[in-house]
Parts: sequence; structure tokens; C-alpha cells
Amino acid sequence: MIYVFLVSIGGLLPLVDLGRRRPEGIFLSKYIFCWLLLFMAVIGGLRYNVGADFSGYLRMYQSAPALFNGVIRHSQQAHGGLAFYFIAGVIKLVGGQAWLLFLTFTIASLSINSLVIRRYAKNFGVAFFLYLCFSFFGRDMGQIRQGLATAISFYSIYYIEKQNPLRFTLTLIIASLFHPVSIVFAPFYFFGRVAAKRYQYVLFLIAGLIMGQFGVLDSLIAYLPGDFIGIGYVGSIRYGASVSIFSASMIRRLLPAILVLLFYDKFFKTRDLPSIITSNMVIIGAFLSLIFIDVAIFIERLVVPYLVAEVIIFSNMLTIINNKYWKTLWVVFCLLYGAYFVYNLLNGRHGDFFPYNNVILESQFF
Repeated sequence: MIYVFLVSIGGLLPLVDLGRRRPEGIFLSKYIFCWLLLFMAVIGGLRYNVGADFSGYLRMYQSAPALFNGVIRHSQQAHGGLAFYFIAGVIKLVGGQAWLLFLTFTIASLSINSLVIRRYAKNFGVAFFLYLCFSFFGRDMGQIRQGLATAISFYSIYYIEKQNPLRFTLTLIIASLFHPVSIVFAPFYFFGRVAAKRYQYVLFLIAGLIMGQFGVLDSLIAYLPGDFIGIGYVGSIRYGASVSIFSASMIRRLLPAILVLLFYDKFFKTRDLPSIITSNMVIIGAFLSLIFIDVAIFIERLVVPYLVAEVIIFSNMLTIINNKYWKTLWVVFCLLYGAYFVYNLLNGRHGDFFPYNNVILESQFF
């Protein structure tokens, strides 16, 4: 099975990175990573009729005008975003077909996420494997606009670290042109570098839990605009359903924040600003998850720009664990955790992923 193959190749990265101190280990890690990127680009970028929103994006591409033929006007009237229709317009201008749109988005997301993970993860293998399981399968193989928007938002934390508000704002504007949900990341510039006390974070999450359990969202909805992201899904069986705090999806959203609080002194080192920023991201992601627990679509959309940092948290645990045997056990846990997520995802959304088709195997491109 193609998905098992991809996860298996990705699972080699954390194992090799455990012993990559020698030159041959470093070479092997880079070798596996290059092949993994190629397989991900081919499997994700050249898929045909695979993914939750594939047919929707195909229709959007087919209705899009070529560049210089009213792209801005069309983006204002149609569902999507200016950046999405700009890329579609360029592809149509040069005579490309729809498969090139999916390939472009996949390669762009892979490139940006790889760069950010390489910069901030203390163990690249663990972080990239979890990115493969969580984001690539869960996002990039379906919602390509939000996948790329999230990657760009993730990149913007570099400008939070360097205290460059102009470049942060410009980066986030670009992200929002792909998907407006990126705007929820804007306030993070002002408190992303702030290291609060542990008890303050605990009270923050308890407040989110109380607000979620007592239906604060119901009161907020009355004041939200009619075109607010996901508002049309409220009350629907699939997207508007309440999420149990004990469900696997909620545990996944809360676990990174719990790890940060358990090892607070290690994650909030005074001089390790990237660690503070990514720790704050997962705590805010957990807070939003608790508040919007009554509507699944809000958790799914509004939390993603923050919770993407979970891969960094799991990776950086290896710098906290001193015993080599516990390090190995943590890597094994991450491997099982990522594989378990993919297994549940493929089973829960079987129709989105099976049968797997690829444009290379099709008689003609679409």
C-alpha cells in the first residue's frame, strides 16, 4: 500500500537521527530525506481524485480565468482566495493542466515546512515524521489552500523571533490570501515572546475549559458576522458537532501543551526564544480547542496556525530527556503515535484516500 510505504520511509528518519553523529549517519539521514521529499511530492502532488476537497479544488481551477483575464474580480466573487486564483491563473496562462496546481501547492508546503522544521526542531527526524503524519496526510493531501497558508504562517514565527513586525505582517497577509484563517495568528506577534509563569498558563487553560463547557461559544456566535469562517457549518452533523474532551483529536491538541507545562523549566529557557515561541503556540492552540469544543469546524480551522508547532515540541523533548534508553523509547512513542494517527485518519476518511490514483497512471492528464 502506497501510504504504508510513505510512513515507513518517513519512520526511518527518527531512527537514523538517533545515531547520526557519525558522517555516514548524517549522509544516510539526508539521503532518506531527499527520497522521502520526492515520494511525498509525487504521491501528494500528483494524486488524482484523492483527498477530501479534491473535486472542489478541481472545479475551482476549471472555473478560474487565466492571468490578466479578471483574476482579481473572479477571486472576489468565487470561493477561494486571491493567491489561489493567481497561481491557477499563471498555470492556465502557460497552458498547464489541473495536476500542476496540486503539485505546486504540495511542493510549496513541503519546502516551507521543511525549512521551518530544520530551523527550530532539535531533532529533525522526529519533527518531520510527525509533520508527515499529522499535516501532510491530515492537511496537505486535502485542504491545499489551508495547508499552504498554515505553512506560511509557521514561517512567520521567524520574524517574531527577530522582532520584525513589518515582515511578519507581510508574511501573514500573503498567508491570508490563500486562506483567511491565517488572520487568527496576527495577535501572536505581541505575546509570542512572552514567558508567563507556569501557574498562569494553567489558569489560562482552565479558563478555556470552563468557557467551553459552559457554552460561551453560543453567546459569541450571535455577535459573529454571517461570513465568519465556518459559521455556516454550525449545527451541521459533521462540522458542527461537539468534540469530546476525551476524544483522540482533543487529546492530540492538548498533549503538546501538557508536555510544555510538565517540563516548563526546560521549554521556557530565558535565552531560548524559539522554544518560548513554539511553546506559547501550542498552549494557545490548546486554549482555542477548549473554547470552541462545541463546534468541530472551529477547532479544525482556528487552531491549526498555532498547533502546527506540536511537531517542534515533540522533537525538542529529546533535548530534555537525558537517558539514552528513554530517548529511544520517546522516539518509538512518536513513531507509534504518528502511525496511529494516520491509521485512524485513513479509516475514518476511507473514501477520501481510497482507491489511490495518480496522474502518472492515468491515460491522460486532467
